[in-house]
Amino acid sequence: MWQAETAHDQRVRNQRLRVTVLALALMMTVVLAACDPDAESSTPPGKASPTTTQTPSGDVLAIDGYPVREVLIPNPQSGAMYAVTDEQLYVLEGDAWVPVADVTHARHYIVDPTDDDHLFRGDHPPCTLDDAETRIPLEVSEDGGDTWRELTQGTNIRPIAFDPTDPEVLYGSNCALMVSINSGNTWERVNALPGHDVTDISVAGTRLLLLGTTPTGKSMLREVDITDPRNPEIGDILLRTDGPATMDVNADRIVV
Repeated sequence: MWQAETAHDQRVRNQRLRVTVLALALMMTVVLAACDPDAESSTPPGKASPTTTQTPSGDVLAIDGYPVREVLIPNPQSGAMYAVTDEQLYVLEGDAWVPVADVTHARHYIVDPTDDDHLFRGDHPPCTLDDAETRIPLEVSEDGGDTWRELTQGTNIRPIAFDPTDPEVLYGSNCALMVSINSGNTWERVNALPGHDVTDISVAGTRLLLLGTTPTGKSMLREVDITDPRNPEIGDILLRTDGPATMDVNADRIVV
């Protein structure tokens, strides 16, 4: 009787010991998981591979795998509105870039700062290429890029800037400065940078800043008085420099 009771008691003690060990192991696992910041989830993190990004991720902004060559910001208050790749024009809706139902044809775009749905697109052949047969249309859209209408008098003109005081006044280039006072329907040529191809235009108050480059690669910055855009007055040369150049203008701050 004594030996049977002892064997029974031993089995009970062994069972209780196994339960205690399992309980302690479970508690240690819970404690360690709570203390380990990397143990929030047993599921491995997924690899982020978005097809669209609002801002650059890495060294270049890409949408649907295509590098963005231009982001359009009508005015600082609106922020980015459109993005252009070699294949497509995109409009920003919320946090997503949504393709507009039209290919870009590698054109240059500008957006009316007073009307986000009012866009122009066009371009000109390379200034060093003497090709009278090349015909690149200037087109306008009134519905955010869904449909386009050709402006027959704007062939081979690259639209670059709106006049900030009059949205019907446009500035562009066909290698020389081109000015339209009627929303791109007709254009006047202004030879403000002789020997230079106009590569960029910026408006600062009543000053139109023109940046141009010669075929040999030298650059020049010049101002044009546009107090009356219908009668632009060619002003001073502000800068000459060797090599191609770009510029950024913010009020009276000019960076070349």
